[in-house]
Amino acid sequence: MGSRGANMREMAECARLFEYGLIKPTVSEVHPLAEAGEAARRVRLDQHTGKVGILCLAPRPGLGITAPKRPGAGAPR
Repeated sequence: MGSRGANMREMAECARLFEYGLIKPTVSEVHPLAEAGEAARRVRLDQHTGKVGILCLAPRPGLGITAPKRPGAGAPR
């Protein structure tokens, strides 16, 4: 929700810059999965700054797919 502003070439370049750590997106809010509806409402009403994240498989922020503390980390998606 809310993705806009780039063509395929620009998106590929952004992905490359993200991969190399040259761009770090701003995450302004992180919500548990139970609050996804409210988070989507805030995005729809433009009541946020930066990116809004939803914790789908992690119990708290910082345990992404590559976090060594998370069971199954690094497993193919």
